[in-house]
This record gives sequence, C-alpha cells and structure tokens, in this order.
Amino acid sequence: MEEMKYRVILIEDNAADVMMITRALEQEAPCEITVFSDGDKAYRYFQNRPDDEDLPELVVLDLNLPIRDGTEVLDLIRRHPKLSTILVAIVSSSPKDVMKGMASQADCYVTKPSDFDKYLAIGKELLDCIKR
Repeated sequence: MEEMKYRVILIEDNAADVMMITRALEQEAPCEITVFSDGDKAYRYFQNRPDDEDLPELVVLDLNLPIRDGTEVLDLIRRHPKLSTILVAIVSSSPKDVMKGMASQADCYVTKPSDFDKYLAIGKELLDCIKR
C-alpha cells in the first residue's frame, strides 16, 4: 500500500527557510510541497484556485512576506467558504505571544529555531498540526 503524500503549500520568502522547512517536512513524511515566495503570489493562487482542485492538507505560512503580508493571505483563507477548512501553521521567528493577534486565525504556531538540528525537528511539529 502506498504511503499518503501530504499536499503542503509553503509560503515563505527566505530561500534558506524554504530549504530547511522542506527538508524537515520530507524527513517526517512524503510531501508534495508547492512554494510561493511572496504573499501576493499565494493570495492570487488561493483567489483563483479551481474549485475542483484538491485542497492542501496544510499551509505553512510566514507572516512577514513581501508585497502582501501573511495576515492578508490567512484572512483570505479564513473568509473563503471553500478554503476555510484548510489547516494553517504560522512559522515565525517572533515569539508566539508577540504574534498572538496576527496568528489567532491559524491552527498552530511554530517558532523558527536558529539551531540546525532543532530546525529539522519542526517537520514533526508541522505534521502534528494535520494529525490533531
């Protein structure tokens, strides 16, 4: 039997963070990851997404994005009737209490670690968001 492949949309502008988060997720489970490097591209994707396209199991979202910030993307996902059930994990280097207001619509919050080994461990944390 084939193992489930998680569909993940990663919205992150820092190439190093994209690499680390992708590696951390793929270390935990097979994932099909689509990356958007700015908030506007992600916003337009969600706005124009065909209704018959499968929803991702998880959106991993950085809030500090160029062009359109992550809170606008999160707000669109939560307001759109066909997208509102998508699980959204905020990934940020800011402490959770600082981000509380902006991240309140998210399903989980993960702090970006500065240590390489700890960074690889966030894959489990992110996928646990799906399994809850």
